[in-house]
Amino acid sequence: MVSPRLMRLTFLIAGMVIGGAFLVWAGDILSPFIVALMLAYLCDPLTTRFEKFGIPRGVGSILVVALLVLLFLGALSVLGPIVYGQLQSLIKILPSLIDRVMDGIRTEIMPYIALPSAETGRPAGSGSLNFAAPLASSVLSGGLMVLPKIGLALLTPVILYYLLRDWPKLVTTIYASVPDGRRQKSHEIVAEVDHILSGFLRGQAWVCVTVAIVYASGLMLSGLEYGLVIGIFAGFMKYLPYIGTAIALVLAGMTGVAQEGATLALFGGVAATFIVAEGIESSILTPRLVGERVDVPPAMVIFAVLMGGKLLGVLGVFLGVPIFAILRLIVREVMAPDPVKLQD
Repeated sequence: MVSPRLMRLTFLIAGMVIGGAFLVWAGDILSPFIVALMLAYLCDPLTTRFEKFGIPRGVGSILVVALLVLLFLGALSVLGPIVYGQLQSLIKILPSLIDRVMDGIRTEIMPYIALPSAETGRPAGSGSLNFAAPLASSVLSGGLMVLPKIGLALLTPVILYYLLRDWPKLVTTIYASVPDGRRQKSHEIVAEVDHILSGFLRGQAWVCVTVAIVYASGLMLSGLEYGLVIGIFAGFMKYLPYIGTAIALVLAGMTGVAQEGATLALFGGVAATFIVAEGIESSILTPRLVGERVDVPPAMVIFAVLMGGKLLGVLGVFLGVPIFAILRLIVREVMAPDPVKLQD
């Protein structure tokens, strides 16, 4: 006879396979709903607070959505042109930047490595140029692919409003659908899920935003070109433990090497910025805002981020870790031993 635990595991695996296939098939359509659901979870406490002050929940939901839209448009109007200009310039210098780094490796490092020289008759750096030029063109032209998705993006505030307005009803309906005998256990699981989501979505989001501000401010004060773009990139790469910081540091170093008139003070400022940002993040922000609530090993974080990006694109990069943590929690509950029944 098949054990109940094996049956539960089989159904869970089948559900995960079907769910993954559905995400691949309907990822673009689901994006505004997932973003709205995530924002509704983050903003529900604010909407509830408005309600406690006597503001009807529908009106409070409108106020929250309007506030988010104004913040987004304000940030876009102030930072958008600067970020776009720096990003465009950075992409344009990417071929020469790669060439200079490769030339430095070829002249300073390769003579000490006992490898046979491979003369191909190409000018120095032409390989990287042939690689980087199509890459830059691809990145710039890829921006046009965003236009068809604007319509779906405009749905996000509308969906967010309805989710915020009906959030208590949704929670009550979900709890009511659970059988009485499993309601207590379901409540415990939901509490753990809330613990994970609040630790990651709320905590890690604040960590990334704060560290991005520190990085951008420090790099710009150091005199690094494209410091704003690299700083924002470095902040949000904190989702990838160790690797994200390493990639951002290499990018900042390469940009400094390619910058005209670079001095030791510039590189000292860049190094100091990364040291200070890492110190603030590891000793203050993460312990207080995230703590051990997510508790996913670094290797699994990288796997979850890459898998999330494969299934849902950029959105999956940000949601991969909490989804992985929740799935691990569900698997743990499914594989828990069945309670022993006492015989009379």
